[in-house]
Amino acid sequence: MPKIIQANITSELKYTVQILAEKKEYEDFKERLVDQFIKNVDVKGFRKGNAPKDLALAKVDQLKLQTTILEETVQKFYTELLPEIKKDLEDKKRDVVFSSAELITDAESTKETDKGFEFTINLSLLANADLSIFDKLELKKPVQKDLENRLSFKDFSDKEYKNLITTFAKYKTVETKAKKGSKIIADITEQLATDKSEPKENKDAELILGQNLFPPEFEEKLIGAKASETKKFELDLEIGEHSGHNHTPGERSQKYKFVVKIKEVQEPATDDLDEVIKNSEDAKKQLKSKENVDKLLKDIYDRETEELLIVKKRRDVVEVIVNKVPNFDLPKILVNSEIERIMGVLQARSLERKITLMESFNQAGLPGSEAKLKNDNQVLEKVTDYVNKEFKLVEILRAVYYAKVEPKIMPEEMAEIQADMQKNPAKYNLRNEDVVGDKAADIAFDRLLREKSYQWVASQIKFI
Repeated sequence: MPKIIQANITSELKYTVQILAEKKEYEDFKERLVDQFIKNVDVKGFRKGNAPKDLALAKVDQLKLQTTILEETVQKFYTELLPEIKKDLEDKKRDVVFSSAELITDAESTKETDKGFEFTINLSLLANADLSIFDKLELKKPVQKDLENRLSFKDFSDKEYKNLITTFAKYKTVETKAKKGSKIIADITEQLATDKSEPKENKDAELILGQNLFPPEFEEKLIGAKASETKKFELDLEIGEHSGHNHTPGERSQKYKFVVKIKEVQEPATDDLDEVIKNSEDAKKQLKSKENVDKLLKDIYDRETEELLIVKKRRDVVEVIVNKVPNFDLPKILVNSEIERIMGVLQARSLERKITLMESFNQAGLPGSEAKLKNDNQVLEKVTDYVNKEFKLVEILRAVYYAKVEPKIMPEEMAEIQADMQKNPAKYNLRNEDVVGDKAADIAFDRLLREKSYQWVASQIKFI
């Protein structure tokens, strides 16, 4: 019989069990595997299965043979010890994900000795989280007044009216300074600061300040400009941000030089939406009437409000998960590694942009960046707090999934989300290389696990 040499719980939320398959039993089993493997090997001059063993072995793929022996041996002796492993975990009052069993393949952990065959299995432990907190939990249901910075319907409508007037109104040339909503006609040249070639030129370019077809930093430089002025400036723009494209925070930025020769500043000929609709065929066709616009805006406003309330409710539930469940051990190495990674990114951005670490942290938009920090040393505190909360949330959701969620993730659910990830990687904030193979399956499983666990927690909370 195989036996457990030792079993430990590590600081990485792993249950590590070292197993010995005793020499005679191991060698007998290995011999049977070899005999079975060479049974169907063709050796010239002999019937299949009747060739001398050494001749048959010379014909087989040795790597495949050794891989088969390793896999079958581990499976056999690990399975035989499963009842003992489960009993040990019960005694230690710990739950484990048995499907996570992983063979440690380094030479020290998996080897043949004079005692037999030793191998080590790692199993992922569920966090020692107290989930009973969710049994009797009440939470205030969010309403519109709980939405920070949510505009009233009147302010929302006024803003949208201005946008529609900006889009459809006829413009007239003015001598006044450009402001938000003004149209500027200009010749624009741009050049990378490090590029020695001829700059790119865009003649008679039209831009309406505030429409964000150009980076906001670019448009801000033109506020207050007048006709016949020339604006020269340099901007650090994220790669992907230039020309109005979306970008991912943390991407490398580059310095651009701009020369903007302003030919005209124009303003809408009217600020009355009824008049715009009356005098613009496009507006009349698309908007029909101010009453129709009001109805559309009300539908949009209500829908947006409902979506914001859903997001607010989700954040409140997540906050409850993180703050109400008492603290427990987290995988220290992974936590520290993530803290170091984030700090490394922030420090690199700080050096590249010649800004303080505080400013780099604020620009990254991480939780805590809205607080007014006093010095760079507080950045590490904020990052550490953020990472610990993220890992705590993940471990709680894993524990909820394996201990509480039924039914578990189904193959068809995995297939559906993987197919959607492949079609729309940007929807999931993924790169093309993330949506293929095992990596895609891991990401899909993790997303489904978190969503099912969140839904279970939300179903336990009484909203009042």
